[in-house]
Amino acid sequence: MVKTYEFFVFFNRVVWKESKLAIIWPMMLPLITFFLINYRWFYDKPDFDTMISYFAGFWAFIIVTIFLNGVGLRLSIFRETGFLKSFTYMAGSKNPIVFGLLMNQMALGFVSLIVFTVVNGALFQLPIFTLLYLVISIYILVALPIFLLMMWLPSISVRSMTIYSISNMLIFPATFIAVYRDVINFPILNFVFSLNPVEYVYRMSILLSNTFELTDIATYNNWIIVAISSLYIVIGILCWRKLKLVSTIVRT
Repeated sequence: MVKTYEFFVFFNRVVWKESKLAIIWPMMLPLITFFLINYRWFYDKPDFDTMISYFAGFWAFIIVTIFLNGVGLRLSIFRETGFLKSFTYMAGSKNPIVFGLLMNQMALGFVSLIVFTVVNGALFQLPIFTLLYLVISIYILVALPIFLLMMWLPSISVRSMTIYSISNMLIFPATFIAVYRDVINFPILNFVFSLNPVEYVYRMSILLSNTFELTDIATYNNWIIVAISSLYIVIGILCWRKLKLVSTIVRT
């Protein structure tokens, strides 16, 4: 735990001192986009179900982006540059490094989600505390499965820049599909769509909102969420064990 905390502090210093754009960008992009899409809420307040649907889509985008760039991509870069091997040598294991990154991204995710929710809640005069309670509950539930899912990225023999380019091209259509795709009466197809991590977080948000009796939005059966969560966790554990310390793409 001491080594994990030390890596957590180290990663925080790197992010806050050298990668300020990595903090500001995940906050500003959703804020600006949400405002441009929903500016009409200033004079035409939505019903609660509609409001949560929009918030859930942006929450899902923020959460997946945080772990995609902060865990999957960063570990890939560490592996390519040789830092993962060096850090593991110093720590005696790769576990403190991975757990330190998890803590770092958890903290960054909390800040991003809270800022996004509070600013938009205040702008549109929405129930801020209800939204905060909901998004924090969602984040706590989905953080571990999403984090573990992202472990497969550094375990594959693909350059980090390729991962970055492909993932950032796919994240926007994945978010659009998650928000605007209607639930169909075909569980297997719903399961396949839920392999999209953005849809997984989005549907978990809707499910939790319905459970708290805040909304009554149609969504699919709970077993699909449980199955996807279990699948993500299994993938993450297997990839964690197979995580290579030396790049197979770049000589380090």
